Amino acid sequence: MPDITTVQLDPLDTLFFKDGKPFSLGEETWADGIFPPPPSVIYGALRTALMGTKLLSGSLKDAVNETENLAISYIAYLLNGEEHFPIPLDVVELKDKPARIVELEKDNKEYEVFPLSITELPSETISSVNLTGLRVFPRFQENNFDTVEPIEKGFLTRDFLESYLRNPESRIKTRRLSDYLKLEAKTGIKRNSHTRSTSDEFGELYRVGMNRLSDFSFLVSWSLNSENSNPHLSSLLRFGAEGKVAESTPYRRRIWKGPQGISTERVKVYLATPCAFEDGLPNPEKISLLQGKGLKLVGLACGKPFYLGGFDMEKMEPKPMLKVYPAGTVFYLECSIAHPLDAFQGKSIASKINNIDYASQGFGIAYFGTW
Repeated sequence: MPDITTVQLDPLDTLFFKDGKPFSLGEETWADGIFPPPPSVIYGALRTALMGTKLLSGSLKDAVNETENLAISYIAYLLNGEEHFPIPLDVVELKDKPARIVELEKDNKEYEVFPLSITELPSETISSVNLTGLRVFPRFQENNFDTVEPIEKGFLTRDFLESYLRNPESRIKTRRLSDYLKLEAKTGIKRNSHTRSTSDEFGELYRVGMNRLSDFSFLVSWSLNSENSNPHLSSLLRFGAEGKVAESTPYRRRIWKGPQGISTERVKVYLATPCAFEDGLPNPEKISLLQGKGLKLVGLACGKPFYLGGFDMEKMEPKPMLKVYPAGTVFYLECSIAHPLDAFQGKSIASKINNIDYASQGFGIAYFGTW
């Protein structure tokens, strides 16, 4: 079994990660980004850095071959030095809170939230939104005319996440990304690579939203299964657009393995990283980790899926667009007998699509609980 290395990545400047939507300069002036970046971005940064160290003693072909077995097994985020994970998408907060509570939460950067109740919807309601085969969904039980709303870009500590996975009725607290990130608009202009001039016929100014982080770092565990490799990662690596740099330092503390000792007939699957499935929705019998367990998908809380692309450097062509469920997505499974969940914790449930192993890139890292 390859040795697993855990590193903390601290951006040394602003960051920008382009999303999968096309950007036509001249027709548009604002380029949309995505944050946090998908696992493929982190994977690419790590592999590029590892290849760079190997090029000092070998050829490009050797560097490519020796890093092709790179695998990411853990992604978390350090807020104020504490490990956090994206908030589950069936967790909400009360919309109308007393002013004193709002101010207190803002000062402490902690916001009280709670999981929605999981209820069975009428079959005609499900069929009307084309979700045949699913029957349970998270739903707010109105009380005293309160209303709720989701937390946009929220993060839970691992203790709160474990409480959520163990107890469907737990009261927990979250942090907001907006308290640790400042958006800075940057203006650029397109120039001809040969003449170094711009066109006077079309508007070629554009703007991007650069992310400046405070007390926010990336935490990544990776391994390199290669007989001829010496997995050494340089202290600086390129990260994001414009060749921005992040500092890599070893992380000595033990990473979280997920809640232990849970056995249940109702299995909740929480995605800590985005995930794609070959058939659109996850089929437990086609996910190697869950095969033969008698599990059946009966509901989900997924938010809005998004699309990821990329560029294939080997084929020199764009990669097919991939429909991805966001981090925080929750799937509800059922089976006839109680299953112990320890062996599932922290494993990937991502599919292999178009001959790309998305599990090794860090997609679909999941933690399991009960509902």
